[in-house]
Parts: sequence; structure tokens; C-alpha cells
Amino acid sequence: MLFGARSMPTGQGLRRTNLSTPRAQQFGVNLLKLARLSKKVYTSAAPFPRCQSTLTGCGLSVCGRRGVTAAVGDMPQSGSEERAVPPAHRLARRRVSRRRASTARLPAPVPAATRTRVLVADSAGIFRASICALLAREDDFDVASAVDVSELLAAVQRGWPDIVLIDRDLPPAGAVHALERMRGVSSARAIVWGYDPGSEDLLAAVCAGANGYLPKHVTRPGLVRSLRAVARGEVALPRPLTAALFEAMYVVSERNRARERAHLLSARELQVLDLVAAGLQNKEIATALYISVLTVKRHVQNILEKLGVSSRHEAAAVYRSAFAPETSGAIAETTELVRDVLTASTSG
Repeated sequence: MLFGARSMPTGQGLRRTNLSTPRAQQFGVNLLKLARLSKKVYTSAAPFPRCQSTLTGCGLSVCGRRGVTAAVGDMPQSGSEERAVPPAHRLARRRVSRRRASTARLPAPVPAATRTRVLVADSAGIFRASICALLAREDDFDVASAVDVSELLAAVQRGWPDIVLIDRDLPPAGAVHALERMRGVSSARAIVWGYDPGSEDLLAAVCAGANGYLPKHVTRPGLVRSLRAVARGEVALPRPLTAALFEAMYVVSERNRARERAHLLSARELQVLDLVAAGLQNKEIATALYISVLTVKRHVQNILEKLGVSSRHEAAAVYRSAFAPETSGAIAETTELVRDVLTASTSG
């Protein structure tokens, strides 16, 4: 039933409506005006070809059994899958919800005050550019570069970097020289890195004021984590190098104590102790120094008393620890330990 316009249902849809009455004519005109105002009004009722009933007098069609109207020129064709247009308030809700969802997925920008300024000091151009590009991808890093110590000091004096990543062999004199010159100019933190760092390199960098030491074959996440750790005031040192560092520090402390004890000896006693450490006996020492055997025995006795040891072997060990670090067994073992743990960390 369509607002007083009588029609009888059939098995396949609606029968053609009688439009001869004035009341139906006026109703059709009103429907045409309404359709032109709203342009398109569709529903998801039954398929249009099966249930259309044409109002030929007004240029309208009645779609479905509920009598929803639309302009004839705007009716979808057979087979069309055009859906009903949602109400305006539902469209507005969808737009707001989509906008909120899209803005929620965007990462929050990092404030400039919390960004870390990193200066990459390396003489290798391609390597330096690659590291700068890698760090620039992070949201919390501002990156610059330096070729040598002079450019590094110029940037440090301007107070720009928060962290300096220094190559161990930075021209002209290396990272330790650069750290020593930085010490009185800036409070910027520094990380030294290089290929196959030895125990002496590691200790020299730490004693010069470095806040960390990294191998150059460190992974990208490892480098980023180390920089962020140094920015928080921590020390950037890979776990395999920690034990090697403590061992090397122990060796250096023992060497310093041995040197302090050896400085108590005279020049002639140091000559005698040198030959004792080489394995010579008293007669051989006397022949080498053109002195008597009795004089050699007296020098050896004085050496044992000054060093506080009870045998020639202990005195020889003190001398080797104090004046032969390159051939000392502990130093050599520490160096090999550092290299072994670095190889194991990279292969694993």
C-alpha cells in the first residue's frame, strides 16, 4: 500500500498502480519533488527487476514492497550492487573514528630537547657516510661527521655533540690523542671503536676518558643501544670485553706496583737484576759486568731486600712484570683473550 494509491500484490511483485485519480496525481508530483531534492534514495530491499512498479504518470518508480521511491533516471540497472547511502550522522562518526585511528598509528615526534647529537669522527669517507645514514634513520639522533681531530675539536668547542664516536686510528695521532685534547674543552661523552682492539688499546682509551669501546663489526642494533646507553650515563662495553678489561686492569696495576718497587734499585742493581731475569748465574753476571763474583752476590742480596722477596726467581718475576710488558705472559694472554672473545661474539 502506497499512501492511498491502491495496488494488489502478485506472485512476482507489485501490480501497476491506478494513477487516474487526482489524489494519486498530486501524490506523484510530491514524490517527484522529494526525489529531486534528495537526488538519490536507495534501499537494500529485494532486487529491483523483480519488484519494480512504475508510476508512469510522474516519472517515478516504487522499489520493493515498502514503497521507497527514487527518480527513474537514477535507478540502478539490473545486476547493480550499489548499497544504501548511510545517514549523515553515521558518515560523520565513521570519518571521526578513521581520523582517530590514523592519528593513533602515527609515532609521536621526539622533542628536540630529548634528541641526542652524535658526531661520527672517522677518516674513511664511505664508512663515515654509511654510519651517519644509519644513525639518521633513528628518531632520537641528530648526526654530524668529522674527518680528523681538528674538525672534531671545532665541533666540540661549539658545544654541538653530546656523544662522539671516534675511530681508534683517527688522524693524525689516534683516538687517545683526541680524547686527551677533548678533556679540557668539552664534557661530551666519547666512544672509541676499531678493528680487533687489544688490551692496551682498551685500557688506553678508558684511561683517556672514553665512556665505551666497541668493535667496528658491531651490529646496527648493538651500536644504537650503545649510543643510547652512553646518553643515559652508562658505559658502552660489550659483555665479552668486560672480563678482559678487568683482567687487563689487574695486570696494569700489578705492573705499576712492580715498577714502584723497581725504582728503589740503583742503576748497577738494575743491570744485575736484568741479567738475573735473563737466567744468568753469578759467575756469568760477573763476567758480563767486569766485576767480581762477591760483588754480584752483594748486589743480589741488596735487590732481594729492597724488593721484599726471598728468592732470585721472585726478583726476576718482579723485573719482568715491571719492564717487559710486551713479553709478559699475563699481558700476552690478556691480548689473546680479547681477540678470542671478539671472534666468538662476531661468529655467534
